[in-house]
Amino acid sequence: MNIKEKYTVIRTIYFALLSGITLAFFFSQDVSLETIGKISKDQYIYLLIPIVAIIISQLFFEYNVKRLKTKNENKFAEYQTAYLIRWAILEAAAFISIFYLQAPQINVIIIIAYFILIYPTFDKFKQVIGNY
Repeated sequence: MNIKEKYTVIRTIYFALLSGITLAFFFSQDVSLETIGKISKDQYIYLLIPIVAIIISQLFFEYNVKRLKTKNENKFAEYQTAYLIRWAILEAAAFISIFYLQAPQINVIIIIAYFILIYPTFDKFKQVIGNY
């Protein structure tokens, strides 16, 4: 498998997870512009869900990628695992926010926006993996 095929695998997983979160959000809740931004005083604590998920996923990812730079073998599997752990943490936070009725809808919007921001680019992939 060449490097473009390996990148395609990661990108396909990324889009599958992003579309799953997005579809679950829109089909499970009454989403409208009026309800997305509404947060009651009791719901402010639930804003910690996406914030903590983003911080933890970023820390795990950076730790795994830093460890990866010292390895010579099986970089692709390790890099893919780093991304999967990162995305699993974010997906769990999104589904908790979707199905826990007390959590505000903005939680899922924050996670989806962050998910879009961490799109795995080919240049970054090539830089970490090299010509493996």
